[in-house]
Amino acid sequence: MLLEADSALSGDERAAYVREVGERLRALLAELPGRLKWQAHHFGCGISQVAIGADLLFTEACAVLGISQRIFLPQAREEYLSARGSDGSPDFPDDGKAEALRLLASPHIIHERVVSHSKDRICRFEDTNLEILKASDVIVCLIRAGAQGKRGGTSELLDYGKALGKPVLEIQVHEVDGRPEIMEKWHVPGHWAPPELPEDLQGATIAGDMSAPSPGVPASSAKYLDAIQTMGSAAADWRQSVFKRAAFVVIGAHLLATLFALLALKMSGGEGGHGMVDLLLSVELLLLLAGFSVHFALHHSHIVRVWAVCRLSAEISRSVSSLRGLHVHLEHLFKLPFPATLRPLLRTVNVLNLASTKGSPEPWEEKRRHYLESRMDGPDGQIAYYRHKYRDAVNKLRWASRIFNAATVTAFLATAGKLLFHPGAVPSGVLGICAVLLPVLAVGALSLAASFDLEARSHTYQEMLEYLQKIRPLFAAAKSERAFTHLMLQTESRLLGETANWASRRSFTGVT
Repeated sequence: MLLEADSALSGDERAAYVREVGERLRALLAELPGRLKWQAHHFGCGISQVAIGADLLFTEACAVLGISQRIFLPQAREEYLSARGSDGSPDFPDDGKAEALRLLASPHIIHERVVSHSKDRICRFEDTNLEILKASDVIVCLIRAGAQGKRGGTSELLDYGKALGKPVLEIQVHEVDGRPEIMEKWHVPGHWAPPELPEDLQGATIAGDMSAPSPGVPASSAKYLDAIQTMGSAAADWRQSVFKRAAFVVIGAHLLATLFALLALKMSGGEGGHGMVDLLLSVELLLLLAGFSVHFALHHSHIVRVWAVCRLSAEISRSVSSLRGLHVHLEHLFKLPFPATLRPLLRTVNVLNLASTKGSPEPWEEKRRHYLESRMDGPDGQIAYYRHKYRDAVNKLRWASRIFNAATVTAFLATAGKLLFHPGAVPSGVLGICAVLLPVLAVGALSLAASFDLEARSHTYQEMLEYLQKIRPLFAAAKSERAFTHLMLQTESRLLGETANWASRRSFTGVT
């Protein structure tokens, strides 16, 4: 509450008092973008309960300012609005309950979800605070001066926000001669900066548009997702090609350097061959320098890590785009082991999906048809993708294994053959070169297989293919939107989880 329970203000005076607090809160929220140095592509989304008092003022402020909002409830709406405190008094008086229902029906509310299933009242509010904290970049706390902090209360949320190093706006309300006196205090860590997309994807940002389905968010979530997917795929493909070429250069250069070193060694004992030996050794040095330079540049450019992040961004956008019209909180995005740099993207696409799908009139059967056609079936679907990728990885792994086996066996035979010839014989010299060069070739084949992650990929692709083929019939058998949504989220979690695991492996893998 914003007033002491025993305040001497009359009903009209109380209403004027609360109205004045609400006006000041709106002014402070309007100042947030400037205070936190937001750019044109940043937009806000409020998150709160609709508890009596400050939460209702915050929700009203978001509605007036055109800020989209998500509502996190500690229990189902009907139970929450009818709940009673420890002293038996209702949390919401009749007029407060009516005000909460009015605000919940407001167009700026894009999402409402229950975030706790605890039987204990205090634990439910604690759960809600933690969920709000987890989903927020900035914390705004409106507190009555002198109010005693309680478990699960606003003061606890404020303390958590400061402990995590998030920007916290603490607004204290004092009653002075029947008028509210507002004292604001910012807690902004010096290292904090507004959330941004990874550097290679920042060109895909789209400024907020008040004509959007929900005010303050981009007018077309589809365009935003398409921009992220296009840029992410292009950046990932380019870096993948660079990595592959670099791997061949590094391994090929060392293999050729070994060959030239052996030739120089064989010619060093002959007369008049000093010039040729110097030339061969010079070429060897150039090859070693080239291989080392490419490896050094590859390592210090972090090209593999950027490749992984760009591919993850593209796959996240592709996944969300395939949901078309399905109004659901994308909880799996925040449970998968994505890099911290993608957290702003995850929050943005989740809000965009909720805003653009609210009130979608499309029948769920049509959403299912679209999802299966765009995501699962057909030549561009995930089943065909994993079937192709599995066969490709297995074939490449087989070739690497064949080269290793053939080179190792041939080197063994060459070494054994050296024992049968006189040291000065021509076959002995050729066999000596083979005995040294072929083991290097064998190791190079294994190194390429490891660098391209062939063994892990073949195993993972096989598992994913089997999973998709197993779950595909369940989509056709789904009898309700709830069942379809459950299957869809489970499938998308598995698909994105595979990409997240791949990125985790690749981010710290080079040419071995």
